[in-house]
Amino acid sequence: MVAGFKQFSVWEGLQENIQEGIVHGLKKHYQDLYNNDPATWGESFQEAVDSQMNKQGLKTFMMGAMTGVVTGPLITRTSKAIGYFGDREGYRSQKEETKKTVEAFNSFMQNHGKVLSEHIR
Repeated sequence: MVAGFKQFSVWEGLQENIQEGIVHGLKKHYQDLYNNDPATWGESFQEAVDSQMNKQGLKTFMMGAMTGVVTGPLITRTSKAIGYFGDREGYRSQKEETKKTVEAFNSFMQNHGKVLSEHIR
């Protein structure tokens, strides 16, 4: 299984619900203002919440969560590729620094780490 595809993206689903709720709430608020009805943010907020507490809200949540499952690995891999190709010297430098840190830790553990006998490889 490809890494990342097995993770259900709750945050992505919630983000979709929040976006849809904001659309409904703002639409109600400004329609009330336009129609000279007394517009309150409390009523608009309640409209936003209510708009997502139904079957359509569940569909919106699931669509966002499943989109996160599919796009998550793609975004992760793309950002790593951009980092590699966009700044090769920085990537190599970071890789070299990590290698030096691991070597220093292993050297310390071989010479002084009698309490802990594990090594990073």
